Amino acid sequence: MIDAGDFASTIAFEAGLTEVDLVIRAAWFERRTTGEREIPLETAVEFLRVWSIRPNINITRLKAKLRNATGVSFKANGLLHLPAGTVQVLDETYSDFITPKPPEIVDTILQSSDFGSGRSYIQELVRQINGAHQFELFDCCAVIMRRLAEVLIIDAYLGKGHDDQIRDGDGNLKMMNGLINALKSGQVFKLSRNAPKYLEDLKTLGDNAAHSRNYLTKRKDIEDFAQKFRILIEELKSLA
Repeated sequence: MIDAGDFASTIAFEAGLTEVDLVIRAAWFERRTTGEREIPLETAVEFLRVWSIRPNINITRLKAKLRNATGVSFKANGLLHLPAGTVQVLDETYSDFITPKPPEIVDTILQSSDFGSGRSYIQELVRQINGAHQFELFDCCAVIMRRLAEVLIIDAYLGKGHDDQIRDGDGNLKMMNGLINALKSGQVFKLSRNAPKYLEDLKTLGDNAAHSRNYLTKRKDIEDFAQKFRILIEELKSLA
């Protein structure tokens, strides 16, 4: 969604815009934020007034200008209609305001820089883990934490050419429990002493978040396990 204040500031300091140009831009803003194809002149004028861009517009003079203006149609019922060409030009000019911007994610659980040279899907999972924790989506965070471990385990077996160890009789990749059992067997990889326990704890955390009907994951659940999770993920990364 377009931020009104940011957009107002942009057009207020844009050089060379006439009063009509500003009204057209205000109408475009309203069109983009409300979805209405025709905007009342009063609405566009009010936008310019509220944001102190043109606080004292002579409406009679403005209407006369609009009737002779290009790039906008001022109708007898007081509505402003922007032709498709005008909308396209303004969409391109102010694309930063209509293109959704991803939120700025803080590294709270994992350090994204530790995965800078990794595969793009791993980097995205790290981003989602940190983002879910940052925005207090703790069930989501727990599920993606488990998923990251699953992905790293699968990548490790695929990388070593031993994916037969993590497939069932039908050739499908095993679920988390099967992956943990494969690792614990020690046939391909040797885990550190604490890794099996951390894996089981992670599975429990993720399973509760994904499948428990009544329990909701709390911040404390994530943060109490965060250090062990980081240690576990570093070890799983090293297996590949």
